[in-house]
Amino acid sequence: MKKFLLTLMSLMTFLTAEEVVITLSSTEPINGIQIPLTGGGTYSQYVAQTNQFNQFIDIAPQFYNAITVTPGGFIIMYSLSGTSIPSTNGTTQTLLTLERTGGSDDACIDSSSLAFAISDPLGTTLQYATTDPDNCLHLIVSNVVSGCTNSNACNYNPNATSDDGSCVVPDTSACESCSGNSLVTNDADNDGICDDVDTCAGSLDDCGVCNGDGSTCLPETVEILLSSTEPINGIQIPLSGGGTYSQYVAQTNQFNQ
Repeated sequence: MKKFLLTLMSLMTFLTAEEVVITLSSTEPINGIQIPLTGGGTYSQYVAQTNQFNQFIDIAPQFYNAITVTPGGFIIMYSLSGTSIPSTNGTTQTLLTLERTGGSDDACIDSSSLAFAISDPLGTTLQYATTDPDNCLHLIVSNVVSGCTNSNACNYNPNATSDDGSCVVPDTSACESCSGNSLVTNDADNDGICDDVDTCAGSLDDCGVCNGDGSTCLPETVEILLSSTEPINGIQIPLSGGGTYSQYVAQTNQFNQ
């Protein structure tokens, strides 16, 4: 008997009804909603709840007089008189509060299903209707797409209708350009000259060769001139300009001078 009672209590716990709350935020009026639910279980027939003032708590029965919830979790709702749920102006409202018993997983709206459909007052299916990625029971109906609306930006979104301040615009004076959606700097040697006009992406050696080792220079003659009004007993002078000097070999003319 004790084992039977424990089994019965476990079964009762398993079959205890749970609330499945579907919420909605919309920038558009909605004329009809058709949504399949996943996760299994059995849904009770929908009964609209009212508050102490006899007002509907859920917004669906406030505007729709035809709401059907099948035991398998398929929902169809609309108004026989053509009334639409108005825009919620960005706020989240409770659309429906359902009861489910059992179920192998959490209840979710399957927005990828061909049976998922939300229509506007003209009866047109709203292709941008979807669910919140962080809450699969939250319907989002909005044609507002946030993103970068600056066509000069690397991350320009041609589908964006509202700029979210995320634009990354390259500064050409700083050698910046776009690589896909990212910003890159085109100045490999960081000399302030952009690579596309830099004749040497690096440094010139003493021979004027880009990134050279100074070994290609042709010898040049360096003449040191003197003019003096005084006799000179010795000279010691440093030379600037770099390079390598050969050992001095005195040159003579035709007279061996």
